[in-house]
Amino acid sequence: MLNDEQWRDIPGWEGWYQVSNMGQVRSLQRQRTDKAGKLRRYPEKILVPVIRKSGAAVYKLHRDGKGVKVHLDRLMFQVWGVERNPGRSNQWVLKKKAAA
Repeated sequence: MLNDEQWRDIPGWEGWYQVSNMGQVRSLQRQRTDKAGKLRRYPEKILVPVIRKSGAAVYKLHRDGKGVKVHLDRLMFQVWGVERNPGRSNQWVLKKKAAA
């Protein structure tokens, strides 16, 4: 089976988080020094979304001690220019982005 999953940075979260063309979100490997001066390493990992009653997948992205909730549908359109195909929850359809 071919794995043609591609990853792109989430705008505003470059170097922290990425979203794939398959609809997955991952945090990137990084390291930081905590308040006690100890170097902490954070490995790359695939995040698990919260699925709302409406069926929307929501992720909470963290940076500098603050968390922000983001919807997968919005990330996919913003990064890849695709929207979820109605009736097919795991299928994405290319949509033209509106000119800003």
